[in-house]
Amino acid sequence: MRTSPDYRIAGLLTALLATPLLVPESAGAAPAAAQPVKPAPTVATPLPETHTGNPTTKSLDFDKVFSTRGEPATLHYRATYQAKGTDHTVEVWRQGDTRIRRSADGVVETYLTKPGKDPEWHMVVLDQKRQLRSDVDRTALFKVGRFMDWFSFAHAIGHPTAGYTLVAASAPANLPKTLAPCQWYVLTREGHDASVCWSAQYRIPLLISGAPGKVSWRVASIDTGRLPAATFEIHDAGYIRNNASQDIEND
Repeated sequence: MRTSPDYRIAGLLTALLATPLLVPESAGAAPAAAQPVKPAPTVATPLPETHTGNPTTKSLDFDKVFSTRGEPATLHYRATYQAKGTDHTVEVWRQGDTRIRRSADGVVETYLTKPGKDPEWHMVVLDQKRQLRSDVDRTALFKVGRFMDWFSFAHAIGHPTAGYTLVAASAPANLPKTLAPCQWYVLTREGHDASVCWSAQYRIPLLISGAPGKVSWRVASIDTGRLPAATFEIHDAGYIRNNASQDIEND
């Protein structure tokens, strides 16, 4: 029996939410649980020219502070994060701005490919528990209200889609040391503050704190050496295949 596209799409979104695509939820970006959805044409909200999360504070520019300029050609790191009060792990492999692989808790594998500077990308999500492969494109996710950009996947911090305030800060008290030098900032959006220690060397946050003394994201190991040739091979023998982009277009 053919499964309803709504529920297959919801299953894909559930798998996606198993990976930390944006600032972890305890740092002010809590994702809602995936529900059956009806796709509708929608347009991503652009960043405002003036960023005023707090009207009394002069904000730094998000794109200038969290710049990707000079990022390593290859990157491999492991991190821990919290979601809904539960500890999780993620492992990420990144090859420039063309390929990304993410493994969340060793259960959900996400592969992204992008042709150079083209903003469009293709994603494959392997749900290893259900033996399900889902293919989806950036534009299709936009149509169901998931504004996921390449930067967010590649750099573990999401673009704000509304007003925000970003200011340089000193290191908060009672947090563990980072594994490499990084600059602290406080990012405020939707009334939530996140202390972010951004690495200009690796172009990812090494530590994020969403509450005083609480770690919500921490990079445990990192390497810029050459990635093994098989890093981005997709092993899906025996998996059920779901073309989520086609389901969204046809629903």
